Amino acid sequence: MKKLILILCVIILSPFFNGCGKNHDSSALSKQEKKLTISEALSSGNEEDALVNQFDKLLEGFGNYCKGYIQCKFKYDENTVLDTENPMLISQTNIEGIEYQEKWFQVISADITTFSGLVSEAEKYCSDDMMNNILPLLEHNYISENDNLYVADFAGDDGGVMGSDYAYIDSYSLINENYAVIKLIAYGDKNYWETESDTLTPFQVSVKKENGIWKVDECGEMEQAYLAWIYKSLEK
Repeated sequence: MKKLILILCVIILSPFFNGCGKNHDSSALSKQEKKLTISEALSSGNEEDALVNQFDKLLEGFGNYCKGYIQCKFKYDENTVLDTENPMLISQTNIEGIEYQEKWFQVISADITTFSGLVSEAEKYCSDDMMNNILPLLEHNYISENDNLYVADFAGDDGGVMGSDYAYIDSYSLINENYAVIKLIAYGDKNYWETESDTLTPFQVSVKKENGIWKVDECGEMEQAYLAWIYKSLEK
């Protein structure tokens, strides 16, 4: 009798246990979903190999864009010339009622010297939805006036991500032929950061195929920082 009860319990509970351990909402995913680790994808060749390389190039390009123009690293490139002698001054009033002035420098020479150029470059890597997140960041750092581009004095920093040395693709889930979720890990060396053990911080970026081209569709500010400063492409 005890054996019979045990068997019945296993049968009844099996569906519940089979659903455990998944790190996504299975009801929201297509039946076409296919998850591969990077080693599996690269060793499989053909379609999977080509796909993971497309993802790698996309994340590398998007990361370089974020580093250059969201984090404004371009300000310090050797081919960039800013007019720091005649800044545009804009008066602002903070919440305490104290007035101060922001300095905006005209971009005289750089790889991109117009606001429309910044937008066009972002569109190479971003889906329509992602552009809705990128545009406010650009508008925060830049002003366009009389076809001239101005960058804020306050825009940009020295970069880096505290606690992490590099980030890499760990795996990806192909939800359907037009949508995928790329899983990445940010690695931090315990000796360098003086922690008890190496740190492995997981994060993800969603990508969408628009007009036959894969583009970043969801990527938060922290994820952008990982890609901008420490992403390690498969070729490096």
